[in-house]
Amino acid sequence: MSIRVMISQSVIHFHGTISLQDPPGTSEFTKPTVLRGLIGPCLLFVFVITLYAPSTRNDFVFDDHILIVTQPKPYSAMDFLDSFSEPMDDTLPYYRPIAKLTMLVQKRLHDNNPQPYHWFNVILIGIISLQVSAFLRLPAIGVHEGPALLAAALFATHPTVSSCVYPICSGRETMLGAGAILAGIYAFGRSGPGWYLLGLVWLIVALGCKELGIILPFLWIFSDVLGLSANRPSRPSQWVYRYTPVVIITTGYLVIRSEVLSSADTTQLVLFERPMGLLISWMYLAQTLFAPFLELHYEPRFAIWFSPWRLMVWPLCIIALVIGTFRIWLRTWRAVIFWLSLSFFGAVLTSNILDQEAFFAERYGFLTLVGVLGIASTIVSTWWSNKRWKCFTVITMLATIVFFGVISYHRGQYYNGDENFYQQMLASDPQSSDAHTGMGIILSKQQKHDKALTHLNYALKLQPNQSEILKHIANTYQEHGQHENAISYYRKAIQINPDMPEVYNNICTALMDLGRLDEAMTHCTQAINIKPHDAVGLYNNGNVHRLQGRLDQAVDLYERSLDIDRDFAPAHNNLGLVLAAQGRTTAAIQHYQRAIELGPSDANYHVNLANAFMEQQDVEQAIMQYKKGLSIDSQNAHGHYNIALALDQLDRKNQAIHHYQQAISANPDYARAHHNLALILEATGEFEQAMQHFRHALRITPNMKETRLNMGMLLVRRGQFQDAIAELDGLVAMASKWEPGLRLLSWAVIHQPSPNGSDITRAVMLAQQAVELATTDKAMSLFNLADVYAAAGQIEASLDAARASQDAINESTPQILRGHIQQHITSLTEFPIQNPDIEKP
Repeated sequence: MSIRVMISQSVIHFHGTISLQDPPGTSEFTKPTVLRGLIGPCLLFVFVITLYAPSTRNDFVFDDHILIVTQPKPYSAMDFLDSFSEPMDDTLPYYRPIAKLTMLVQKRLHDNNPQPYHWFNVILIGIISLQVSAFLRLPAIGVHEGPALLAAALFATHPTVSSCVYPICSGRETMLGAGAILAGIYAFGRSGPGWYLLGLVWLIVALGCKELGIILPFLWIFSDVLGLSANRPSRPSQWVYRYTPVVIITTGYLVIRSEVLSSADTTQLVLFERPMGLLISWMYLAQTLFAPFLELHYEPRFAIWFSPWRLMVWPLCIIALVIGTFRIWLRTWRAVIFWLSLSFFGAVLTSNILDQEAFFAERYGFLTLVGVLGIASTIVSTWWSNKRWKCFTVITMLATIVFFGVISYHRGQYYNGDENFYQQMLASDPQSSDAHTGMGIILSKQQKHDKALTHLNYALKLQPNQSEILKHIANTYQEHGQHENAISYYRKAIQINPDMPEVYNNICTALMDLGRLDEAMTHCTQAINIKPHDAVGLYNNGNVHRLQGRLDQAVDLYERSLDIDRDFAPAHNNLGLVLAAQGRTTAAIQHYQRAIELGPSDANYHVNLANAFMEQQDVEQAIMQYKKGLSIDSQNAHGHYNIALALDQLDRKNQAIHHYQQAISANPDYARAHHNLALILEATGEFEQAMQHFRHALRITPNMKETRLNMGMLLVRRGQFQDAIAELDGLVAMASKWEPGLRLLSWAVIHQPSPNGSDITRAVMLAQQAVELATTDKAMSLFNLADVYAAAGQIEASLDAARASQDAINESTPQILRGHIQQHITSLTEFPIQNPDIEKP
């Protein structure tokens, strides 16, 4: 950059320093050797990377979850280009497409592994530190190599900078924007059309990274007015020619931003409403730069950051800078004014003259710090040739670098996860609503619902009628199974802010859990109306249709959800459930397998895949998947139940018994598990234990027809006909139209010891009713009628029923039943039966 400092021909020397206008060859520091020129920057870069490398072990915190973790992975070009036509997020009404694009690229490459994202920030701050050093070394600035490198190192270690390195998203936006601004100043000040065009490109990048980029044209104007640019316009026409593209780009950005944000843009001037806001913001900025806190104070309130003793420190630092600047003013006034303009414009947009989400934040001083260090290093350069002052400066700056480096390194621990982050926020400000909300969310995820609600309710007390807090309270109730309370708080949230699609989705989920499907559909539809291209909204809508039995519509909605987010594991899983219900088992397996790829730690996905393999009679594969699911969640009752079914099919009864017992251990009220365990115990001769489990199943679910039927069969087999008839009478009273119950009761009544005439009449009537109700089991029901007739001594009727049973045989009729029917017909035709013990009705 050919930035020139225009001073008089009579160069003023101060403390023996060289002039900024020294001719080529007279100044060693202006033309270092290639090797010497590389050693310093390389050491600087390595130092910065070493300082921040430990942060790459940190997790996602705060806004990172919104902007990275919960975002769908992009695949197509349009997925990436969409960042230029939408805000950062529904809850973050900012237009920062290039910053967002860097996160999307990393999402595609690294998904939700935080380490590469942190490495991006670490390398970025290393590059910006080199930028600062190179910027200070420009001929127009005239800073010696030593002070430039030390100033860049001090910049990199400053807590203001570390507050941008550690949080992935909010810090990256600031660093990218600031780096683009510095690069834009450098390029725009160089000579030649290529550099000019590159400057315009950096303007576009700066605007796309953060709103802060809007200051770049103003800094260019200052550079031109001060005569620091190589192509400084000298005539009005040159000014017009030089800045017309700048105006077009800036105006275009503002128009696009306004169009994208639309009603979501809440930017408004508040300077006159809060006139002290500007002054207080600059006080906070000065305190942050010259007397930062040792501990992290993230976005603090005034009452937290205001410090009387710091109020005495930072003014002294500013006075020292003013005195130093005054002494070198005649030689460096243009550079000083430029640094002052960078300091001012770097922070003016975040000085509470506009409405802003966070009133105070350390990251707001990122560019201002460059300006302050620019002034300081310019002053230091004037005495650099004086060995005594040079030694004093080096020691002082190194001590400051170490001090700031220790602070920044120490603060890194607070970003290693949400829990540490919010605990530190609470430690620094017990009245922080954000901190209490964050802790509430964390505790809720840890299933500590009571503690979570304590924090969330306190946050709501600090910020009444805050829709986000109400939403998180509702989420906690929902996770705790208190659906009605959850719905109540969700509705309070949308009364305050009706444009929250996630809340409508959550109400939909709660209503589905309550079985109120029509109401759930209404809220799912509302969520989609607000955000048509929301994968979660379409997924929930699909869930409602699935529960209502509208399987085709459910498939369509799940597929639309996956069109938006093809890595949405729950949608793959539930689409698999619907496809399996439609008999499309192979397609279902493909979606279950994809769900497992995306969410290998979800036991239910493995269980569902195993169920599909069972449908295909691939029992071994099913057992393998059941085992994988149970290795993830050993208390998954459904997994134990289903693997027991599979093992029973392979006649591994002891293993099946073990898993049924595990299912009951995980869920003592699992009636089906008690029922099936009873069947196996009965088959292995453990009749008393079988009876206990049948009775337990009926205590849990008294209306289980199959359990009453099988319990009746067990009693019959044990010869306890009266108990069996009593149990089966209860079954028939409960389900008078159920053919298996009528059939077994008729058999028990006719075969009890010494049935009387009324018993025989009743048995025949029950068997006849069973035949009338029989559909798929017609042959079995007719054979039972034949048996009852025979036992009643009605041989001709028995023979007719047996022949009708033979005619009703189909592909599904068991071979053993076919044999019994034929044997019965043969015995009646060849050896007619007379039963002298039965009184003829």
